This record gives sequence, structure tokens and C-alpha cells, in this order.
Amino acid sequence: MADDDVYRRRDGERGVRRAATCGFCKYIGPWLPSSPLELAYLVSQPIADLFFLLWRSKREAACRNYARILHVSADDPRARTLAQASFRQFGRYIAELLSVQGWDLDDLRSRVTIYGDEHFQEAASYGRGVIFASAHMGSIEVASALLLLHGLRVTSVMEQLRPFWLHRWMVACRARMGVTLLPTMGTGLKLVRALRRGEVVAMVLDLGVRNGDGRPVTFFGHKTYFPTGPARLARLSGAPLSSGWLCASPKAGSSPTSAHPSSPTPPWTLQRTPTRPLSVSCGSSRGS
Repeated sequence: MADDDVYRRRDGERGVRRAATCGFCKYIGPWLPSSPLELAYLVSQPIADLFFLLWRSKREAACRNYARILHVSADDPRARTLAQASFRQFGRYIAELLSVQGWDLDDLRSRVTIYGDEHFQEAASYGRGVIFASAHMGSIEVASALLLLHGLRVTSVMEQLRPFWLHRWMVACRARMGVTLLPTMGTGLKLVRALRRGEVVAMVLDLGVRNGDGRPVTFFGHKTYFPTGPARLARLSGAPLSSGWLCASPKAGSSPTSAHPSSPTPPWTLQRTPTRPLSVSCGSSRGS
């Protein structure tokens, strides 16, 4: 009986989330690209709060993660506050995903401040393509648009989202911005070919770890694994590896999140050597 109650509760939650998602896509999503980004941010917050209340499994997972960082129990109010803030941040990301598609080059130049652009230019000068590694920090869409300013195409990898229509929509959004999304498994040769065409291969560091593969590290006092995929690809292709991030910063006369500085780091290369595990490990350490 208890199991039946759990299944019914999960089905109920799934139905409510589906209804909320469909309502967002039908009534709110279409006008976001033409609306001011600051307004889209404001609209995203109550929607994110709604999903925080409805999506129990993700809410509890976020609370557990922040509890680990804070060294408190999962039901501590501080963990819940940070978990809710993460939902709101994802809501802002969705607002950016929809809004950036309506930006032109003038919008990008006025909203974005780039730091360390010379490092990216140095990486591109090698003529082997560029592997750009980062975390899920800031708007990926803004980063992709910045690369378009350099006349570069971007190939990246992405895990399949659920429901599948959301995955297809995300792929289509990225394609309109010149970004090709590939599945995370079985795409190594395609990434190498993209680099040989002089493209940018963008990789996020929280993907590519399964069943304990990767380099073991200590993160907030807990053992986890740091992906070695970007370092392995750099070693295989000879392409330079660079990293950077996007973050929001205050901007006079606007919302405090309207500017997205980019901060690339100097590139480095990994040579093919007989000591393969050592070279990959050292490369991953430099990126961590």
C-alpha cells in the first residue's frame, strides 16, 4: 500500500509539472525573446519558485547537495534557501536562453564585457581548433554568441533531456545560434573532425563521469571524480585547451545581472607521450 501511495504521488507530481511546463511554453515562452531581459528575469522568479515546490525529487536532491557544501543536514533551512536560489538561477538561465536569440551584435557588445580575449585569440592562432572547457556557470548561450563574434562555429555535447520534446527544442535553439549539439557517448571522432575544421569544441566539466571514471579529487570534503575528457581530447587532437567562465556583474542604470563578463585563461597544449595517464592527469589538474 505504501508503494502504491508513492507511485500515485510521483504520477501526480509528474502531471502537475507537465501542465506547468506546457503552460509556460504556450503562454509565456513565445514573448520572452522580444521582451527586455530584465523583465524576463522578473517573470522567471515566480515560475522557478513554482517548480521548486512541485518538483520534489529535484528539490530534495538540491537540498542534499547544498547540505554537503554547508556541512549541515538536508533539512537545514540554509540548505533549502540555497536550493531555492539555484532553481531561481536556472529560471534566469531559461530567460537568457530565450532572450539571447533575439540579440544582435550591437546588443552583445553593449551587454557583454570580455576579459582575457587575447588568450582565446592565441589559442585560435594554433590553427588546430580550440577546446573550450568550463563549468555550468553563466549563460552558455551568451558564450556561444560571443564566439560568433569571432566568426567561429561551436560543437558541443549534451546529455539527452527529458521529456524528449524539450531536448529537441534545446537542440534547435542552439542550432539557430550556430551551435551543433552531439550526444555525450560515441562522438569522439566527430569532435576531433570538428577541431580539424577549425571549430571550437565546448565541453562542460560536470559531464562525462560515469561509474567512477575520471580523476579522483576531494570536493568540499567529499571524494568525487573530475572528468578527464577535455584533456584526453586535447592530447589526441593536439588542439589547445582553454577555459573560462561567465558571470553576472552590476551595470549602471540596469538590473544587476545584465552584463556577462567572460574570462578566458591562457591556453595550454598536451603532447602525445608514452606516459599517457600522467599527461592526462596533469592536464586535468591544470583545469581544476
